[in-house]
Amino acid sequence: LAAAEGGVWKTTDGGVTWTPLTDQQASLASGAIAIDPANPDTIYVGTGEENFSGDSYYGAGILKSTDGGASWTQILGPFLRDTIGVLVVSPAGNGVLLCAAATGLWRSSDGGASWTQTLTGGPATSVAFDPTDGSSAYAALGSPTGSSRNGVYHSTDGGVTWQKLSGGFPSVSAGRISLAIAPSQPGTIYAQVSDASVGGFGFLLGIWKTDDSGATWNALPIPNRTIWGNEQWYDIPIAVSPADPNVVYSGGLLIQRSLDGGATWSALPQSGASGQILHVDQHVFTFTADATKLYIGNDGGAYSTADFAAPRVAWTPLNDTLSITQFYPGMSIDPQNPLTTLAGAQDNGTQRFRGAMSWDNVACGDGGYTIIDPSLPAIAYGACQRVSVEKTVNLSGNALFVPGQYGIDPSDPVSFIAPLVADPFDPQTAYFGTYRLWQSRDSAGLWRPASPDLTGGNLGTIRAIAVAPSDPNTVYVGASNAVVSATSDMQDGIGATWTDVSAGLPFRTITHIAVDPVNPATAYVTFSGFAGSTGRQGHVYKTTDRGSTWTDISGNLPNLPVNDMVIDPDVPGTLYLATDAGVMSSTDGGTSWSSLGNGLPKVVVTSLVLHRSSRVLRAATHGRSVWDLLVPLSGDSLQPSISSIVPSAANTGDPDFTINVSGSRFSSSTVVKWNGQNRPTTFVDSGHLTVAISGSDLALIGRASLVAFDPTGGASNLVSFTIGPAPQTSSSGFVSSANPLGGSALGQRSLGALYGTNLAPTAVSADTPPLPFTLGGVTLFIGGNPTPLLYVSPSVVLFQVPFLGVPGPVAVPLVIYQGGQSTTISVTVQPYSPALFAMNGQGTGQGAVLVAGTASIAAPAGTFPGSRPVHIGEYISIYCTGLGDVTPRPSLGSPSPSSPLSTTLGQPTVTVGGLPANVIFSGLVPGSVGLYVVNVQVPDGTPTGDAIPVALKIAGLTANTVTVAVDLAANSQ
Repeated sequence: LAAAEGGVWKTTDGGVTWTPLTDQQASLASGAIAIDPANPDTIYVGTGEENFSGDSYYGAGILKSTDGGASWTQILGPFLRDTIGVLVVSPAGNGVLLCAAATGLWRSSDGGASWTQTLTGGPATSVAFDPTDGSSAYAALGSPTGSSRNGVYHSTDGGVTWQKLSGGFPSVSAGRISLAIAPSQPGTIYAQVSDASVGGFGFLLGIWKTDDSGATWNALPIPNRTIWGNEQWYDIPIAVSPADPNVVYSGGLLIQRSLDGGATWSALPQSGASGQILHVDQHVFTFTADATKLYIGNDGGAYSTADFAAPRVAWTPLNDTLSITQFYPGMSIDPQNPLTTLAGAQDNGTQRFRGAMSWDNVACGDGGYTIIDPSLPAIAYGACQRVSVEKTVNLSGNALFVPGQYGIDPSDPVSFIAPLVADPFDPQTAYFGTYRLWQSRDSAGLWRPASPDLTGGNLGTIRAIAVAPSDPNTVYVGASNAVVSATSDMQDGIGATWTDVSAGLPFRTITHIAVDPVNPATAYVTFSGFAGSTGRQGHVYKTTDRGSTWTDISGNLPNLPVNDMVIDPDVPGTLYLATDAGVMSSTDGGTSWSSLGNGLPKVVVTSLVLHRSSRVLRAATHGRSVWDLLVPLSGDSLQPSISSIVPSAANTGDPDFTINVSGSRFSSSTVVKWNGQNRPTTFVDSGHLTVAISGSDLALIGRASLVAFDPTGGASNLVSFTIGPAPQTSSSGFVSSANPLGGSALGQRSLGALYGTNLAPTAVSADTPPLPFTLGGVTLFIGGNPTPLLYVSPSVVLFQVPFLGVPGPVAVPLVIYQGGQSTTISVTVQPYSPALFAMNGQGTGQGAVLVAGTASIAAPAGTFPGSRPVHIGEYISIYCTGLGDVTPRPSLGSPSPSSPLSTTLGQPTVTVGGLPANVIFSGLVPGSVGLYVVNVQVPDGTPTGDAIPVALKIAGLTANTVTVAVDLAANSQ
């Protein structure tokens, strides 16, 4: 098995156990593997991944083994930094190989020792020999973006010369191409082709078939090309059973299968007969030679099945001992427990490690950067692809993550994996990078822009953010187009002054910025890419003057991308680098470098974290999972440590007070920081400090963070200080936001209100949907489900009730989290809980009812701006909530659609002035969250007046009554 940046693995028991074979070879980016049919101990591996994605890594030639993988020889040939998609060995046993690579089609006649290019004009994406005739071969040129050279080629001399085949094969819009020859009938060939056109790029263009060795091609009937997904440029496998030319597997996002030679196709369900969920993004299908088993490889690993022709296929996962997860940058470790780690993985979500070699997926999609709150490690954050941030308040438990990117402009240019970091002194403050910097000061509740464009206006995106560990006002930002910016007044937010400090740096993508633990003016920048023969050569640069000047400290580093860097805070001059070939270290400040430790594969390391108290250096790789190395100290750590603080809590309004800090390794130079800001500190002895806190520091309920900072040992562990009082709910507790004086049951998808005291530090309103799940530091769960928030304040929280799918009333817990504190009460949730909005906000009197099609409230003229009575026979729009489920159902917190409209499943009945009114529409207001509207016609005979009652009932439940003003029909006046 050849894994993407994971090397070659071997199994002798059908995939139950695997052994890595190439961990120490020149490249683990394995794009192709071929076994000599004449001698199965001879194996060829093409390095470099020809999948055309941003993380498809370059290679280092071809690896050859003649002893079944026990040893390898590197054949660099013409393939330096090339990507290889297919390798095939001639069935003639004459030492001929063909190689499909990004640089074209290559041929070797001496077992891979030397190579000649025999087909040019674009990337070769597929190649195959006729299994019965080594002189006959087929190849495809398949640039995903299209080319006049794209197509299928045939050779009758073992790949020396090639002739392009036409005969019905598409000449327009053809992109990437994959070929599959039927082994039992070699004249039958299938060609799967991606669409290279602007309008259909990435979708399936079609599947063509020939039964006469390519002389003529016929397009197979494909009823719906979109079910293959839109990543055919990335995943486009096709294979034919060796025993039956009519059994064909075709892949993309999922799997399509034909049992009749392509005449018809069926989509295999993602859930197999055994209940196993098959991962998405298929890359390879391989049948065993005896056609008794099918192996598949996708972005989730390897699977097999012995019933590939059954109506419902049972899949067996083969990943228990296959350590090939591809982690992205941004791994985090709980400072209090090195066995807790959070890391984002390519197409495998955000993975949580809790010891015992066990990982589980806890958050979104392609996982990215992560944060574990150092003072409250139950709180954690994860960024996923592009503009996507999620948060949990229970990392050690069910780790339910909820969206946390409210306020970030989703239209911003942004990296696929964008950086997310926390202020080391105040973990409630976080930063996210698009083309500008975004800041949240309420635990990822509300984000605000904190900078202008920091990419120089050159269409770049932010790739690195670093907050100085000694000064939260000092922040460095690095971009994909080599722009480095710095500020020393970050806490001013959007008012911060930024300086471009890129002069003297290479023009390559910045991967990481590390700031000295005790000196904010000293920082390091690392770079991706390869240095050319001209220009600045290095991959690691250092400044000691906030970026005014830079020094190349790459020294004897190999010419390889550097992806991450750790400054050892306890060993002066010691630096650790994550590179594309493992971890390097320097003990002399970067003058010289060497490989660190033993046992780590020569793999791309994307993230490196030093757990300071345990001295565990953890490396996340992009293909060989996660590795640990113990880097013990020769002496004692100089880091100050806080063991306790007294008091650990206070209330808003309290007067000035003193905190007694106990710990170790304090000095007369140690200062205590409150949310990153120095506070008057008195040194008592090496184990005790006192710090003066002003009453003004207690202005808002929530929590503060305390750190003891020493200019020698750096920052201590972070300790949380609680600012109360704790949130308390009032006797009225929770109610419908439309009818706060009514009953306490909440309807699913309705708008609710929670009343109390100290519910939030301050008043914050969500401006537009989709609504945030954290707002102003407040997070709310109902029945364990996240709750979108419209408004929070110390006295009330307005929210949307989640859809629980309950058939009737059920009591569930409502938990409100705020500043690390929580309060739990019991609420009753039921399918329906109708309530009509009134203009007084209390659910009584004049209703929030418009004359339909106008902005006029149906109230006496002059009562409200533009109000007027509704005429008999006209229509009114009654605004309400709690009318139950709708179709189509928008996702929780998201705006309801305008086409088609979301209509209620249940039909309400309405009376106006006691008379039944004809209901024209009942559903959600387009663009709103949880707000329903019912349109009715005011019936003939309705009494006139300024306060005519409007009543609504649904599912046997009656809403509160409101009033409208009614007068005679316009033509009767």
